[in-house]
Amino acid sequence: MTLAVAALIATSGVAAANGDSGKCFDKSTLSYVECPGGVDWTGPYLGFDIGLRSDDWDIDDAQGFSPNAAGNVVLAVPVQSATSASLDDTSFRFGVSAGYDLQLDRLFVVGVEADVGIADNDDTLDFIPYLPPQGASGLEFQSDFDASLRLKAGVLASDDLLLYATGGLALMDLEITASCPADTLICNPGVGTQTRSKDELLVGYTVGAGAVYQFDENWRLNAEYRFADYGTYDATFFIANNNLFGAEGDVDVQSHIARIGFQYKF
Repeated sequence: MTLAVAALIATSGVAAANGDSGKCFDKSTLSYVECPGGVDWTGPYLGFDIGLRSDDWDIDDAQGFSPNAAGNVVLAVPVQSATSASLDDTSFRFGVSAGYDLQLDRLFVVGVEADVGIADNDDTLDFIPYLPPQGASGLEFQSDFDASLRLKAGVLASDDLLLYATGGLALMDLEITASCPADTLICNPGVGTQTRSKDELLVGYTVGAGAVYQFDENWRLNAEYRFADYGTYDATFFIANNNLFGAEGDVDVQSHIARIGFQYKF
């Protein structure tokens, strides 16, 4: 039996697996290679996915300003008790991704991935913190675009199943629109409707975890959850003038993304 096994190895060109590297010795190249029948995770890939994105916008430490030409006269006492508020929304998210994986051995895989997603999150507030609540003025928060650039590190639960953790840079757009439709409590009706809109690209961090199942030589199924924190954004809702109260506040922005999709490995 021993002689038969030795003869089979000598004629096949690929020797038994090396215990340290987890690879097999190829006699034709005199080097260690992936053992026949295993999944090779090294290489670039493109992906597309669908999922949900939930955004949370929390307003804190709001401040108001009296109508004046300079726009810098602070209201000493809130006109209303609410100096904070919370908004949120969840919608479907569609995304694309590109990345590169490097298989270190039979157990560990590392990589890098960039992804871009589009959602349609929108929520409104029927008052402006610190300013009179009885009128028709309010705020609208909108966010569509998000992106990330992340590192990945994972372990192979089996030859075709990778479990990984990921983290890195996160980007998201946020548009805040304040409106005062001739509200006698906040703006001068004689001037008409007044609005102020500001669009910002927020920068933060994201962390998460996922799994990839390679069910074909080139195709994979991917599922992932990520949390992103964009810190505190100093938002100006209205700039005070002779016909308008002013208001500003700190906005804490966070998001949650759950997605599932397919990847094509080249």
